[in-house]
Amino acid sequence: MNVDKLRKKLAEWTALEAPTGFEEPVLAAAQQALTPLCDSVSLDVRGNLYGELKGTDPNAPRVMITAHADEIGFMVTSLTTAGFLRFTRLGGPTISVLPGQRVRLLPENHPPVEAVVGVKPGHILKGPEAQHVPPVEQMYLDAGAESEEQLRKWGIEAGTPAVFVGELISTSHPTRVFG
Repeated sequence: MNVDKLRKKLAEWTALEAPTGFEEPVLAAAQQALTPLCDSVSLDVRGNLYGELKGTDPNAPRVMITAHADEIGFMVTSLTTAGFLRFTRLGGPTISVLPGQRVRLLPENHPPVEAVVGVKPGHILKGPEAQHVPPVEQMYLDAGAESEEQLRKWGIEAGTPAVFVGELISTSHPTRVFG
């Protein structure tokens, strides 16, 4: 497989939105990709996907390839009357990188909603408070809503998952990417 083809496939896989506890899109894509390549493919009740390709040499070593199907993300814990969202972390994203990050909310049966992680504005912070990243409990997600009612019309409620927004990016090195 050439580098461009591999990069394209990697971009497709990393574009799937699957925060911890919501891995179904990745599992479905992996099952579809493995089915034509394996003798059997199965999914257990814990969300583990197994693809087996039987060898012909009984003395050959067994090989196992493992990967995570989820990504770190967030879950809405509450909606404010002013149209902001309180949230918790899924999978442990580092707190210091959260302020200002773009996130995508994934409401069930509604289109995704773009938002940004907000903190108390810098112009009202004083002294040591301005030098520290606040705890997650003091952060919020701002999706541009004017009210709690508007958020609910967009399908957002407590329990709605979210992920970081960020497509796969090629670095100046020809075989290295991030995203």
